[in-house]
Amino acid sequence: MESSEIEQILHLKEQDEDAIYFTLGTGVAYEIAGDRLSFSYDYVELGKKFGSSLQYELYLLLCIPKENKPKDWVSSFIDGNNARELAAALFAAVLSKYDVSVSIAIPATALVLKKGLLNFAKQVDPTNHLNQLKCN
Repeated sequence: MESSEIEQILHLKEQDEDAIYFTLGTGVAYEIAGDRLSFSYDYVELGKKFGSSLQYELYLLLCIPKENKPKDWVSSFIDGNNARELAAALFAAVLSKYDVSVSIAIPATALVLKKGLLNFAKQVDPTNHLNQLKCN
């Protein structure tokens, strides 16, 4: 993991949510279509759909569902109050758990940081997850 990726996460976190969703939607579109992408998507809407579906998956990765609180490994980064370390830990967890590209992991991590982990956990819809995502 490079420090430039952490800088991108921290910069993106400071943008409004639509900018984060746009970045996420762009990453998803190119991950799905690759070089074949020759049309325009509503990247913000695609990012919102994917982000909403990813939210439950990230919740399971980062939180204890029955207690609705962060897992111990996440709490240790929150307690340290170091945004760079928290961003690096979340970024690494997203990359390794979901085998997604950096273009998805960066905005997904920024979205969690933007919303705040505890607020993020409160907004989870367990009926909406990645295997139900339709990109059309």
